[in-house]
Amino acid sequence: MRMFAVAMCGAALALPAAAQTPRYSSGWGDPAQPAGQGAARANTADERLLEELKRLTDEAERVRAADPRFLSDLRDLARRYEWPWRRRIAFDEFRDGDYARDPVWTVEAGSFAVGYEGLVSRQDASRAQPAQPAQQGQAGDKQDLGRALMGALVQELARERPASGPSQPAATPPATESRIRLNAATPNAFAVVVALRASAAAGGGIEFGLGRGAAGEGYRLAYNPGGGGATPSLALVRAGPYGSAVIDVVNAPPALQDGAAHTLQLTRDAAGDLTIGLDGKELLRARDRTVREPFDRLLLINRGGEYAIRSVALYGTP
Repeated sequence: MRMFAVAMCGAALALPAAAQTPRYSSGWGDPAQPAGQGAARANTADERLLEELKRLTDEAERVRAADPRFLSDLRDLARRYEWPWRRRIAFDEFRDGDYARDPVWTVEAGSFAVGYEGLVSRQDASRAQPAQPAQQGQAGDKQDLGRALMGALVQELARERPASGPSQPAATPPATESRIRLNAATPNAFAVVVALRASAAAGGGIEFGLGRGAAGEGYRLAYNPGGGGATPSLALVRAGPYGSAVIDVVNAPPALQDGAAHTLQLTRDAAGDLTIGLDGKELLRARDRTVREPFDRLLLINRGGEYAIRSVALYGTP
């Protein structure tokens, strides 16, 4: 048992060294396409090491060769460095100056433009219907955030389904949010990586994630900058045809509004485990199996503030 533990520790200690190079750049490159053959070989070596670590852990559990808590720690370590979403579905750095070409994004509300920093969106937070930050572990606060998100969805559906009767000319009201989508057939297990620079207004925020159908049923990562005494937060949200629910919340995440580019990550695996990551560090993990169908669109929603989206990457399982 001692020799086995030594071998397992050696494999575990080797993992961080093999994975020191971040999988995600600051937004100027494709996370799935590392530069150079050396980096490609390093990624292949990482994958082999992870597979060997998982095999040894399974064998040790089968023959009871190590403490169950130690084996659980090894599984957590392997899971932290594993990247099962190896099929690239879409990637855009907006270098061609046109969001409506290769790939084709469609603006559903508000306005977007492509500048030297990427896809730029500015939205007046005073017109938006922001989601209020929830306090982690307090169901009432999560319900409040869910109600706010549901209210925004109800407004969207009301705009999409006008009352029957003769059409009457009317002035178009200012958009309460800026919303853009990329049509992309995506499996139920996915990874979305967005590199952006944020200058969010108090009461505003940004969301992105996968959805299906006109109601956008699926999963989203919502950033709320706080303000007015409220705490900034990152929320994991499940959007449905009749409203939205907050699955879990990270309160007071590392600052996004420091003028630098940051990478936000939303993933879901085949078991229904969802994660939120910031700059390569996992901040939240939760399980939700409510939505079991594949998705057909990637959504970006600006609820208030200024954002420069430097790159968007979408991946699925093979």
